[in-house]
Amino acid sequence: MVRTLVSGASGFVGRALLARLLDAGETELFGLSRTPPEDALLQRIDWRGIDLRDADAVRRRVDEVRPERVFHLAARAHPMDCERHPTEAFAVQVGGTGNLLAGLEPGTRVLLASTAQVYARGTPSPIPENAPVGPTRVYGLSKLAAEGLAGAASERGVEVVIARAFNHSGRGQSEDYVLPALAASLRRAIEAAEPVRTGNLFPRRDFLHVSDVLSAYEHLVSEGEAGTVYNVCRGEGTSIAEVLEELVRLAGVEVETEIDPGRARPDDPPEIVGDPTRLRSLGWSPQVGVAALLSEVWNAH
Repeated sequence: MVRTLVSGASGFVGRALLARLLDAGETELFGLSRTPPEDALLQRIDWRGIDLRDADAVRRRVDEVRPERVFHLAARAHPMDCERHPTEAFAVQVGGTGNLLAGLEPGTRVLLASTAQVYARGTPSPIPENAPVGPTRVYGLSKLAAEGLAGAASERGVEVVIARAFNHSGRGQSEDYVLPALAASLRRAIEAAEPVRTGNLFPRRDFLHVSDVLSAYEHLVSEGEAGTVYNVCRGEGTSIAEVLEELVRLAGVEVETEIDPGRARPDDPPEIVGDPTRLRSLGWSPQVGVAALLSEVWNAH
């Protein structure tokens, strides 16, 4: 068994990853997060409540575990939260990443979860990995800085693979994110017999199910080239209007739609779709379609 350390163990993706690894028979699992994962997972993994900003605590834990592979998922992941708390976002994304990577031994395989938000705004889709970077918001800026630390770790033999994930969702994701938020807004509108109020409907985004993201991460941590960036995406865009139309179909009712000026951002990029060719060359392909993803999100509550 490979000794595996998962940071961000209590987050949406972290919990899903731990469940997946446990189902596959993995036993040498170690979790890091500030808050514990759900009880059923906590009982089956070796978990420690550690803040990645605490360099000494992180180093002690890494020395105890001596992991052979690391899934580094911990982050302040909501972009608007990062805008409100930029110092904390950089402390976690950059400082925490540096603390974790500093204690790893040469030869350790690391999957660093980054984001498509590092790409420059207005980059034509589909976006390849060699597209210009140039984030203008805190989340993307902090993630790009974390990628730089990964490059430094690679120079001393820590084998870091960078995954730039595009939009992903599934059961258990909070309403802070677009698909659960739309589903919740629609449900409340139906209950109140009112129009569903939304932001812009024109943007097209590249949506994956979280299980396909996890499959990609496993491919990358085992087969990805150290020091290399990989897009984790479907390579196809779905508009927010199409998402809402499918959710309404799943609800089985007729609902009017109103654009809420307070939610409609004039600077929304019309399309953010990635090019997954590099990842697909490792044998990965998405298994869950957008319709199935939306059905899961709709039926999650």
